[in-house]
Amino acid sequence: MAKKTYASPDKDAGWGLIYRLNNLWGQVDPKATKGDYDGWNFVLDRIYCNLLYANDMVIKRIYTCGRGHKFSTFNKKKECPTCRKDTGNKSAIQLIKIESIDLSDEDEMIYNFLTKQIRDANNSKIKATRKPKGDSDKGIKSLEECKEKHYRALMMKDIWVRKFMQELGLYLKVSHGDPSSAMLG
Repeated sequence: MAKKTYASPDKDAGWGLIYRLNNLWGQVDPKATKGDYDGWNFVLDRIYCNLLYANDMVIKRIYTCGRGHKFSTFNKKKECPTCRKDTGNKSAIQLIKIESIDLSDEDEMIYNFLTKQIRDANNSKIKATRKPKGDSDKGIKSLEECKEKHYRALMMKDIWVRKFMQELGLYLKVSHGDPSSAMLG
């Protein structure tokens, strides 16, 4: 089987990424200031997805060998570990299926935590809107409290995505000195 080769574009992909991110960030503030929380969250998700192009993924694969052994692994395998251990011989293997695909670092854990906070805040807001007027149930927060919690969760995600971009060297250059030079680059 011939080795796979990938075409390499003659343009620097970094510029395309920068343009995509810039266009997406141009959509964030209008949605946030209009109170379009779902739209704001969606655009933040799109930005985050664009930032993950270089991150590793953890892929769990299920294989079988010619002798009927099944095994799973997170690494691509070229031989059955059971056959190799038992007989020292290599046995041809075949990929049966992909069991799971996940992202592999702390950034994904932070992203999932923030996404859960946003989902929980949104659900609380929905429950508060369904609460009958005059109902004094202490377990359900007021609609205003829920809106504030939802806004804060989105704001934290927004700030974290900007910081994540800064760590990757893709956000605006921080200028120390004359603040007016920061506006002009």
